[in-house]
Formats: sequence, structure tokens, C-alpha cells
Amino acid sequence: MLLDVAADTGSVELDAKALRRMLDALLDNAIKFNREGGVVAVRARRDDGGLEIAVADTGIGIARENLAKIFQPLSQLDAGLARQHGGLGLGLALARRLAELHGGTIEVASEAGKGSTFTLRLPIQEKS
Repeated sequence: MLLDVAADTGSVELDAKALRRMLDALLDNAIKFNREGGVVAVRARRDDGGLEIAVADTGIGIARENLAKIFQPLSQLDAGLARQHGGLGLGLALARRLAELHGGTIEVASEAGKGSTFTLRLPIQEKS
């Protein structure tokens, strides 16, 4: 796993439990759907007054027509009997909802067969 935290990221006050749940979901997804020997990279930086955390993998990727489905609760793209990956299909839906409750977003960029990048953006307020 690669970790890149920009020097100007600084310190911010966030709900630690909510942030951990969001990151757990993104990291779990990246690890679960990565290829053997693949890479998971995490990048954190400030962006336009907010905190941006990107989790990228070199895994199986997601077809364009399935991108909207992955944030729906209980949605699993490989839900058949031959399903290879565990989980209930709640992690990404919960992560996105938590991000929205904190005034943020989670977006995905992916291409089937080439991996995915999930980007969490949260507004930040400086410590007082």
C-alpha cells in the first residue's frame, strides 16, 4: 500500500468515527477488488478549502453502466451464485451517506479491467 499525505494538509477537526467508517469502506473495497500483486494507494491533500482523500486500486474496475449502482444500499455487482467477494453491499452506501451528512461527497472514477479511484471530499474547519 502506498500512502501520500501532502505537507500542507495540516490538522483539522473531523468526526473521527465517521471518518474511520468512510475510510474503512473505501480501503476494504480497494483491497477486496484488487488483483493479486496489485497496488492500493491513498493520497490526502487540501483542495479548495476542503480535505480530499483518494483511494485508488489496480483491480478489476467497474463498468461504466454499473457506476451508479455501487452506492445503492444492498447493491452487489456480483450477486449471483458464483459470487467471489463477500459483503452485504452497505459499505459504499454508508460511506457516501456519512460524507453527505458532513457536507462532503464521494465520487468514483473507474474503468473495467483497469482499477478504480474513490475520492472523498470533506469541507474542513481549522482548529480554533
